[in-house]
Amino acid sequence: MKFTKYLAIALGLVAILLVTGWFLRNTIIERISNPLLQQYGLTVTNVSLDALATRDASISYLEFEHVNGTIIAIDNLTLPIGTSSNGFKTYSADKITIELPASSDDELPDLAAMFKQLLALPLQLPQSEIDVAAISAPPWPELRDMRWRLTENDQQLTMLVDSTLLTTEITRTDEANHVLEFSFADAAGATAMQSITVDIQQTVDGVTLQGRSTLDLPLWMPLAAMLDVASVEVESGTASLRFDAEFLNDMRRESALTVEFTPTSPVRVTYGNAPGAPASVTLEAADPFEITASLPGLEWFMRQPAASLVVSYDQWQNIRVSLINHSCDSGLSCSGDIGIVMQSVALPVANVDRLELEATHDVSMREDGLEVRVLTNATLNMTGISGPDFVLEQFDARLTSTAAMDVGDDGWHVSTDSIDIGIEALSLLDGVTFSAPVFLDGVSVSEANQQLSAKLGVYASPTQFNWSGRLVRLPGLTGDVSLQGAEVAVVLETDGLFGEASIEANHNLDMQSGRLSLINAVLSFDSQALSQRVSPWQNDWDIGAGTFAVDLQTEWQKPDTEWRISGQSSIQLSGLAGAYNDIAFAGLSTGIDAEFDSATGLAVNPSNIAVALVEVGLPVENITADYALYPAGLSVEVRNLRMDAFGGIVTADPFSFSTASDRNTLVLHAESIELVEMLSIREFEAIEISGSIGAQLPVSIEGNSVTILGGTLTGEPPGGVIRYLPGLAADAADLSGLGLATRALSNFEFETLTAEVDYAADGNLKLQMQLIGRNPDLDDSRPVILNLGVENNI
Repeated sequence: MKFTKYLAIALGLVAILLVTGWFLRNTIIERISNPLLQQYGLTVTNVSLDALATRDASISYLEFEHVNGTIIAIDNLTLPIGTSSNGFKTYSADKITIELPASSDDELPDLAAMFKQLLALPLQLPQSEIDVAAISAPPWPELRDMRWRLTENDQQLTMLVDSTLLTTEITRTDEANHVLEFSFADAAGATAMQSITVDIQQTVDGVTLQGRSTLDLPLWMPLAAMLDVASVEVESGTASLRFDAEFLNDMRRESALTVEFTPTSPVRVTYGNAPGAPASVTLEAADPFEITASLPGLEWFMRQPAASLVVSYDQWQNIRVSLINHSCDSGLSCSGDIGIVMQSVALPVANVDRLELEATHDVSMREDGLEVRVLTNATLNMTGISGPDFVLEQFDARLTSTAAMDVGDDGWHVSTDSIDIGIEALSLLDGVTFSAPVFLDGVSVSEANQQLSAKLGVYASPTQFNWSGRLVRLPGLTGDVSLQGAEVAVVLETDGLFGEASIEANHNLDMQSGRLSLINAVLSFDSQALSQRVSPWQNDWDIGAGTFAVDLQTEWQKPDTEWRISGQSSIQLSGLAGAYNDIAFAGLSTGIDAEFDSATGLAVNPSNIAVALVEVGLPVENITADYALYPAGLSVEVRNLRMDAFGGIVTADPFSFSTASDRNTLVLHAESIELVEMLSIREFEAIEISGSIGAQLPVSIEGNSVTILGGTLTGEPPGGVIRYLPGLAADAADLSGLGLATRALSNFEFETLTAEVDYAADGNLKLQMQLIGRNPDLDDSRPVILNLGVENNI
């Protein structure tokens, strides 16, 4: 705009000098300093006149200064004294130089007066010709070989810009009307000429212009350098152009300009903003671009009802973009609705089959970049997302507050207060899939110097994941996530656990390595059993009380094609209660400290366990043991096993138990077992018993079956009493073995008791017993020896 303004002033100066003519040396300064120049804010600052020649005269140097600091200089201006042989007066200059100030206003000059002055030149200077070898206004391209030819009703102006020939022809059709035709072609005439025809009418109020043209847009690219858009190239496309303008004499009133630009075939534009990574935009279909402007302040407004674009940039190709109800103004700000559809998108951490974005936005251009505001309710939908170690069926995001994006020479920055996200069918491991709503706040994402960084707050409500057909309930998460270059960091706390855990993790995308820390994750079963957290529950065991706590430290890296994971964890079980088949337990507590390495496997440190109660048809209490787990062999070694049962104590020799073995064995030792407690496991109303025994029981476990073979029971001093009271008086005449035993056991005080014990897998118990003692009701001095065989299914 500045170049056009001062070029017009320079050309006007040449025309004014033509009207002034040649005068004596003493009067030239006065003449060129008259009000015709002063109205432009110009004064002569330097002049050098050459001697008068026979047919012409020359001014070797003429310099003007505008009030805003612009310097206009003319070298070797030649003024004719008479008319040449062809009937024209020829005026020439070697060069016109326009030196623009560092900063100046963009206000337009009095365009109505300039047009009227321009249209009047053929009447004032008929049969005149102006030749200028070069017009320079850095940093704009130089104009060369300018020729301005004027006849009574016509004027023609030609000039070269680089290798493009510009031609402007103005023809007077009557006293108040003119036709202007602007056209261009290459200097050799090989490129088809493009032109714009403008009807000009002088009115009482000013000047009106009506223009129209059919444009082959790539042919206009040689003029792009004059607009400083050399990095933009129109490769194909046609359009129709129509405009109306009115420039008023009274500059206090606003002049008006309307333009309608309608693409008539797809328009393809490329923008080489980065070496090797040009962006291309193809305008496939569009309603007319409607532009209105007011002068002299050049306030303008553009409206574009609908357009369909295809955009490609770097590895992102054929992005379909729809624009609805877009408008822009002279503040270089635009707004409207945008829709984006992308297929087969390669993101930094994943590939996406399809991406859709819909938003209402405001865009403001700045000298150092642009600012974009995306309004509330913008949506992003991605489907078919896959990364190296995960698959995500669908990702939905909805903007719940306005988002702002700043783009500058050094990068871009996006921020918003809150985003709602839906994650559908995210698969992280084989058989593990979950869906969840996620809420983000304080989102800030930026890229500077090709380095991506992000920071956001995240909240995920309690949800559930699918594990091989089972729904497992998970706690919620809240905290912060950040990305700095290739470094991802996560700091979270759980929501919905008995003790809220803290989670800290980081991962380097370039190095494919990271670490995770999980502290104080405590799950309580007091309010919700394990079977209520997993649906459907298909196991024959359950946990209904107590707490499960875990601390975890783990690291990972991928030096080649396989992940290597290592770490350590601490698990604390406290007060667990539950059941396994028909066996109930309560008060189970233990701690497990383990280390894991994917190369060497899992190693568990020795530990101890305590169980307050196991109910197996009889109560077993205060169970304690030391154990060592061997996960690789699916086995455990047990030491110092001890428990309370039948009023006595049961211990075991050290033993091993392996799930990989068909048969496992252990030897139990018992002491101070109360016989009355043993009988309590079944109802023996006809027997009263006292005394205690010890035992040694070899136990074999095969699958779910328990057997005892060759066990022994031994009575402990001082013995005990057995009273068998069947309800009928013993028959003294019955001399059979059963009759004698019944009478002896009616009040049998035994001193010793020994028994062999066998227990079968079907629950059948066999005892071969020998008791030595007396029955004082029969003969206190006579010892009695009883050999009994007892068999019962318990």
